[in-house]
Amino acid sequence: QIKRCRDKGLELTHADSHQHKHEQWSIINLLIPVLKRENVDKLRIARNIGLNRNRLKSFYRGILNLRIKSGFKTADYFGSFQDVMDYHLKFNRMKSGTLEIMCHPKLNSANEVTDEDNLLMQRVELLRSNLEIIEIPYTAVK
Repeated sequence: QIKRCRDKGLELTHADSHQHKHEQWSIINLLIPVLKRENVDKLRIARNIGLNRNRLKSFYRGILNLRIKSGFKTADYFGSFQDVMDYHLKFNRMKSGTLEIMCHPKLNSANEVTDEDNLLMQRVELLRSNLEIIEIPYTAVK
């Protein structure tokens, strides 16, 4: 996939996987050497914010994220819009750092960009008004 993207002139900015398959230990152990060989220096961490998280899964993801962070540039936090809002409301703050928000944009019948049937820009504005530290480049969501 890396070769095909590059052959088409696409610049690779980071690696992740469909349905977070790279979070499986056996897959991450195969993926890391390939990314190193191909000079891909950014890799998405596993979801690490939000509520209602299984303790064992959180422990595993913590170890996995330490492995990823030891060799790649990453965000400090990763989760969905809801994870971010839940985390912020529970702790009334976010520690400083970078935040990557998972979304799956699509066009609705009115030709508006949505994520999980919510207007994406409304979600961005909700975050912007609740999290003072957040900076979101509008070019990424227009």
